[in-house]
Amino acid sequence: MKILLVDDDFSSIVALTNLLERDHSLVIASNGADALDIFRGNDFDLVITDIKMPKLNGIELLRAIRNTGKKSHVIMVTGYPRHEHLKDAENLRTYAIFSKPLNVNNFMESITNIEIERASSGER
Repeated sequence: MKILLVDDDFSSIVALTNLLERDHSLVIASNGADALDIFRGNDFDLVITDIKMPKLNGIELLRAIRNTGKKSHVIMVTGYPRHEHLKDAENLRTYAIFSKPLNVNNFMESITNIEIERASSGER
């Protein structure tokens, strides 16, 4: 899968890259505004984004992604779960939301489930 990974925390980027880079094509952005520019110019199967970031937070990024009409799955991660963000993410069809530190098994299970869904629906 082609994944856009968005987080302003370097250690989170390193950890997620180590988990995903062997089996997936990754593009990395350190804030929501840069991620949106990258997203608009590319097709991604999955976007994994932090919620709390500078320039454009994860909820704003998710809303903008949905407004493009592209069909990418989105997983959100956050070190600061707030009820209103979780509700907004749910309403915007987020596939999953994980709190930091990640439960790696549950996170990777979600990635696998997305791959299975995409394969069964005929998506690349």
